[in-house]
Amino acid sequence: MKISVIIPTYKPQVYLWECLDSLRNQTLPSDKFEILLVLNGCNEPYLSGIKDYILKYSVENIHLFQTDEPGVSNARNLALDRAIGRYITFIDDDDIVSSNYLLSLLEKVDRKALVVSDERIFVENISQCSMGYISKTFRKFKFHDKSNIYFKRSFLSSSCCKIIPKVLIGTSRFNTAFKIGEDSLFMFSISKDIKEIRLADDAIYYRRCRSGSASRVKRTKISQIKTCLMQITEYSCIYMRNPFRYNFFLFLSRIIASAIHVIR
Repeated sequence: MKISVIIPTYKPQVYLWECLDSLRNQTLPSDKFEILLVLNGCNEPYLSGIKDYILKYSVENIHLFQTDEPGVSNARNLALDRAIGRYITFIDDDDIVSSNYLLSLLEKVDRKALVVSDERIFVENISQCSMGYISKTFRKFKFHDKSNIYFKRSFLSSSCCKIIPKVLIGTSRFNTAFKIGEDSLFMFSISKDIKEIRLADDAIYYRRCRSGSASRVKRTKISQIKTCLMQITEYSCIYMRNPFRYNFFLFLSRIIASAIHVIR
């Protein structure tokens, strides 16, 4: 198995079918990748709805899991423990990927390299989309490449929009204590073994902008400060476990970014 696609989902709506449709239409043959779909924190009627979708389209490469424990990090960890692919890619259940997404990423992958895709932001229709911070970073390095991962740190803010060699992940897992910033913490934890970040020009990740998503829920200043201190502590613990293998400037940038979120 080449790729394990991990999708956590909680009380999914129509957008999940759009996400799965985009994976059914991949140019990469379906026997080359598996889809680990984790329904977390809920059960019926969502479980039956997903089973009906799998049966309707005879999708043989979807492995469905259900857990009563909520949280995207818990769901991703559950899937990571069961993934058999040599490479891992994370997709949020309300997002969509281009038909050549998996094949384009796979063509440029290497044992010690991340391959990142371009990105578009949309609300309802992917024909009406705009560039996000990842797409802007993508254009910045498309013709002016730099090997140091510090300069490409924006690509490490999210676990999506990329393919990750499983060997780079090893025993690292998402920290379930965090509801905000868990992606960045996870990517930082595996950054010590990343030797290169490559760009897949024609692979596009379409990120849906939903008002009800966790990242857009307004939080109190006290909550923001608490999260900031927790993040700084966790980044520091990760860094100090292998201070000579992690990029110090990447570490410092993560500390500053955590503080800036509180100041804004």
